Amino acid sequence: MKKIFFILFLWSTTTVASTINNVWFAWMGGVNEPQCRALWNEYDIRHGTKTIFHLKTGADGLIALNDMLTSSATRRFFCGGSSQLVNNPLTGNDGILGQIEPLIQTTVNSVIWYVPNQNKSQNFKELVSYFKELNRPVNVGIFFSSQKSLVSHLERVYGISFNVIMYRTPPQMYPDLASGSLDLAFDSGTAIDLVKETGKFQIAGYSSNTNYKRLEKYPNFKNNDAELMLYPSWQVIIVPSNLDTELKKSVGQQLQNIVQSDLFKKICVDYLCTVTAVVQPELNSVVTKQRKIMENQSK
Repeated sequence: MKKIFFILFLWSTTTVASTINNVWFAWMGGVNEPQCRALWNEYDIRHGTKTIFHLKTGADGLIALNDMLTSSATRRFFCGGSSQLVNNPLTGNDGILGQIEPLIQTTVNSVIWYVPNQNKSQNFKELVSYFKELNRPVNVGIFFSSQKSLVSHLERVYGISFNVIMYRTPPQMYPDLASGSLDLAFDSGTAIDLVKETGKFQIAGYSSNTNYKRLEKYPNFKNNDAELMLYPSWQVIIVPSNLDTELKKSVGQQLQNIVQSDLFKKICVDYLCTVTAVVQPELNSVVTKQRKIMENQSK
């Protein structure tokens, strides 16, 4: 009898170990990669699977998405952001929109506003005045398309002219901030420690629905302009539309349980994110609503 139980145990272990999750992401560092790895590492622990990560950078996630879609793997997932579902379709990059769908929105990011050290603005009003007094387009650094909507809002509401400079990754922006060739840049918190350690540029403030202890010395610009929160960037797990329906449903629920756990919430606080854990069918409504806001803003 013991021998039979041992054989059954060995068989079940082998079966579980053969369940592979293939997970793509398009950015190194930042808030996307560590959240993605933490989420799927916990998934492996809870469900006895093995996750293989695929890094494919470039084109605001489109390269990674295309690689996922052409893969023959059964369990395919992409750790992405709102750009792939909301902004890319509005900029003509919608060729694969009908081939993908969101599975779960995990978190909403904060937006950290960085400026060179020569900018002495102490609050949002002073920052706007400073940019207007430059009497030239403000050089702003961004690295994904959702941030373009924030820039457009600032142009429309405050009459500031911007020269948008697109970078592939946040670290590429930081030397230009330090030199002063960039007047403003946004990220989701990647450079906070760099500011503290080097002092080569500074934080002007941030915009978030949550006030964070790590940012308590900086103003939350949401208090000056609530509409800034209409243009959030958020983290999402995207899957091929033709993925098995039951698989999507079960994995979505399993991921939601992890995202709502105290462990993942603590990770999100560290990365200045707010947990949402929105799954289908509500998630499609979130995407549609935000895309409509972006469409109206671009008119």
